[in-house]
Amino acid sequence: MEPADRFDELYHENYAAVARYARRRADPDTTSDVVAETFLIAWRRLDFVPVGPADAQPWLYGVARRVLATIERSGGWRTASRSGSASTARTSTCRTRPGRLSSEPGWSRR
Repeated sequence: MEPADRFDELYHENYAAVARYARRRADPDTTSDVVAETFLIAWRRLDFVPVGPADAQPWLYGVARRVLATIERSGGWRTASRSGSASTARTSTCRTRPGRLSSEPGWSRR
């Protein structure tokens, strides 16, 4: 089987499960990033992904768990742009720490 075909099958068989896993652990903005990063890693390391959905799904959950841990360690995905006196920042954090959940963008103007 060609790598692109194998990845396509892996993606279609496991996308919903990985999305549910991430959704239970992160806010909506972060969830899509976690799923995308998980499948990007799967594509890059396709030779290491076990064959078959019963074996591949736990591997993907492990990747998603490590992606979430990386986000938590870094303080969340951060995007900031500044122009003139206005600044915009968006932070999405994991739900693993109480009090840090923020799914709304933060806007401030001076």
